[in-house]
Parts: sequence; structure tokens; C-alpha cells
Amino acid sequence: VAHLFAGEMNAKRFRIALDEIAGLPKKHLRQLQQNPNARPQSQPPKISELILDAATKHLSEDALYRSPEESYEMLLSEELHAERDANTSNM
Repeated sequence: VAHLFAGEMNAKRFRIALDEIAGLPKKHLRQLQQNPNARPQSQPPKISELILDAATKHLSEDALYRSPEESYEMLLSEELHAERDANTSNM
């Protein structure tokens, strides 16, 4: 997951949100164990909905709709430009 959306401006925030979402079932189970007679106030949101919400909140629309091939080509292009810039500044 560490490489998921690498290079995207808010990728780290998205991965943090994913970590928080991953901990929700354990947190809910712990709460039920502490108070087994308590009834849940409402049905918790589905994990898939939480993930989609986090993605739309933290990632750009371009990143979400790009194919893996387009992302890879963009990464190669950025690396090539950075390499050219480094070579011209060393001259």
C-alpha cells in the first residue's frame, strides 16, 4: 500500500485514512466486548464506502481516473524531465 498513488500530492493523507479505516472493525469489536448489552446506534458505513470517501477527499480526480499505464508513463516523463534539469544545471 505504501506505493499506492505514489507521487500524488495527498497520497500520504490517503494512506493514513486507509489505516484508520482498517482499524474500525477492531475498534467496534472492542466496544462491543466492553459493553455487550449496548446496541449499536446505527449500522456502520460499509468499508468500501469509507475507502471511496477517503479517495475522493484526498486524491485528485485525475489520479483516480488514470489507468495504471497512464500513471506509469507520467512517472517516467517526470523522471526524464528531472534528469534533464539536473544535467543542464550541472553544466
